[in-house]
Amino acid sequence: MTTISPSLIAPVQSPSIALFAILSFSVAANAQMNSLTESINLSQPRLKTTDTPGWVGMLAGDQALIATTVAKSSGNVKALNYTIIIEVRNSDGVTEALEHGSGVLDDSQKEVWAPWTIEHPGTFELRTFAISGFDAPLVLSQVYRSQVLVELDAGGQLSVAAGE
Repeated sequence: MTTISPSLIAPVQSPSIALFAILSFSVAANAQMNSLTESINLSQPRLKTTDTPGWVGMLAGDQALIATTVAKSSGNVKALNYTIIIEVRNSDGVTEALEHGSGVLDDSQKEVWAPWTIEHPGTFELRTFAISGFDAPLVLSQVYRSQVLVELDAGGQLSVAAGE
């Protein structure tokens, strides 16, 4: 399992300016290097708990994990360096959490996850995508999205309507 060390950037008031700059540069670079474009497949981002199989009894401030599975989509690349970006946006489009982690992908699949502390109810969009790294980045995957609805129950506990 590949884990992402905590490097939380929260909350960002203008949605993903840094990511926009990275992606803008990446799209231009991809025109020169089509062989790597969409070389990685990711699973839809999903929520997991850190210690229990379900969401029973989660409270505000409890930590969840955002997980995705990483696999190569093209068989012609022996080993592929990647950086996975994992982002959480609220219903206003504001980035509330942003994590990244790097690794080398061989022929096996890897599960990559990042911690997310659920602090309040709302509808959240989980987003994941892969780039080659931060030095001359190339886009390696499309953006994968899923939605999570977090509600407060009558007892004041958070209830997650989507996730694993």
